[in-house]
Amino acid sequence: MVSCIYVVNVIENPDERVELIQFCWELARKSLVVAVRTEAGNDGFTSIGTYQIYYSKATFQELLAIALPSVKPKMLKSGVAVLQK
Repeated sequence: MVSCIYVVNVIENPDERVELIQFCWELARKSLVVAVRTEAGNDGFTSIGTYQIYYSKATFQELLAIALPSVKPKMLKSGVAVLQK
């Protein structure tokens, strides 16, 4: 199992977020767990200069569908998905 927990949230470039999920999927033998932050907040740079994006359930599912269109994720919570091979 490969886990990608709160990593997608800190990648500024949308294409790189997709590439990260695809790369993690390639590394996974049986399953991939992806988790994103879903709290309400302002997307962009934080006061300490790090990038942060927050996802709704719909935008998170859309990201997964773009990254892995042939895989149906099992949503455990609004910001947590398990993808099985």
